[in-house]
Amino acid sequence: MAGIGNRNMTIGFIFDMDGLLIDSERIYQQSRSLAAIEFGFEIEPEYYYASLAGKHLGDCNEIICQKAGFDIEMVSFQARCMALVSELTGSVGFDCKRGAVDLLKFAVSVGPCAVASGSNRDHVERSLAQTGLIDYFNHIVARDDVSKGKPSPELFLEASKRLGISASNCIVFEDSNDGVKAANLAVMDVVMVPDIQQPNTESRSTALAVVEELGQAIPIVLTKIRPLSVE
Repeated sequence: MAGIGNRNMTIGFIFDMDGLLIDSERIYQQSRSLAAIEFGFEIEPEYYYASLAGKHLGDCNEIICQKAGFDIEMVSFQARCMALVSELTGSVGFDCKRGAVDLLKFAVSVGPCAVASGSNRDHVERSLAQTGLIDYFNHIVARDDVSKGKPSPELFLEASKRLGISASNCIVFEDSNDGVKAANLAVMDVVMVPDIQQPNTESRSTALAVVEELGQAIPIVLTKIRPLSVE
């Protein structure tokens, strides 16, 4: 795939998945709230949005136990959450977020693309295949591939490594504040496209831009990479 920059410069694009490319966070919120009731406590929507959105379920164990106020058998809780996700989506599955295909078509015309998701690999591959997005990506980096999830930069740095592109030449697309922080720690440019979690002060001050939908990121990226074409 040809890049817009000079012959020695290639831009890599790294995408979160849940809440960014696919409309899944509200389903996750519902599944965790329903599972919590079955286990004897509550996870209110606003608590999920503030404390759990954007995090892998395995990284949420301590947070969920603190919310419950008692020890939970987390393997069973996680399994019930994922079963509820399947029940809530049924045979239809997830929808793509608005502008996802437009941005991905643009991105692959410029440089290679990777997904860096806090979800496990099976879920990522299944979701991308079901939504028809999987062929846009050269690499998939999932929670299974790293030791720490976001806001650690490890996912993004691993994606950069697999793309063969330095972190400084990668642009990240994220919907969560933890994701923006992870991109900042990886020293990568980041565009935030909020879903259920609104940008905090840090995200607003450090992101290249905060846009309402993915297609609006295209002119932002063009502004960023056009100077490369004259180097």
